[in-house]
Amino acid sequence: MNVSNESIHTRLKLLIETKTHAKERYKMLEALTKISSRTWDSYCRTGVRPSAELIEGASRAWPEHAFWLATGVQDDEFGHTAPVGHGFPQTVYLDGDEPSKVYFEKQIEAFCWLNENDESFENTIEQLNNNDGKISSITDDEENKKLIKNKLLTSIEAAQNIRKIELFITIYAKELAQSELETRLPSLINELNTAEKNASDQGVKIAVEPVRQKINELLQWQKKYLEWTAFKSKVGLN
Repeated sequence: MNVSNESIHTRLKLLIETKTHAKERYKMLEALTKISSRTWDSYCRTGVRPSAELIEGASRAWPEHAFWLATGVQDDEFGHTAPVGHGFPQTVYLDGDEPSKVYFEKQIEAFCWLNENDESFENTIEQLNNNDGKISSITDDEENKKLIKNKLLTSIEAAQNIRKIELFITIYAKELAQSELETRLPSLINELNTAEKNASDQGVKIAVEPVRQKINELLQWQKKYLEWTAFKSKVGLN
């Protein structure tokens, strides 16, 4: 374990350094967290422990790292990661737009929607508006609120389903017998297509390609396994 990462103060500083560019660091942090650049600048230049506001801001900006930030440990398989090379236990993790990260982000959007006084609510509206242009501003209009709620619920459900598929492929598929895996793969593909369609019908964009790629890799692996099994049977190597 990296001893320098044992305090939440050093972990937060590390997270900031790995996730932002030095030249415009404090402006980026302000845009991501709605906490003033002056506050972030002051924190980064001192050795004081971070406030609850800063920890919450960073956790919402990078929810895939929130568990590590708070505890110092990670759980990669379930999407709770650390910046590359800094977690405990040390594992290989490629930072990217993983299904767990998307699911965490959608949950945060819903939380902000339920707490309209939260400044992050504005980001939720802007993001949903960019999908299909149906939501133009924050109003008290009931129809507009219903549209926002439906979009959020759809995006959360789709993200959750895609995350479940990815977790199954990454963790549980390797434990199945070949006959079970052969039966399960077509249903996984159908579940992924259904999640994508349901989201699209509501005008919600959600990335499925990373998971689709993993399914294709699993299909290729299974194909090679079956070919090898057939070859062994043919030449009497069973």
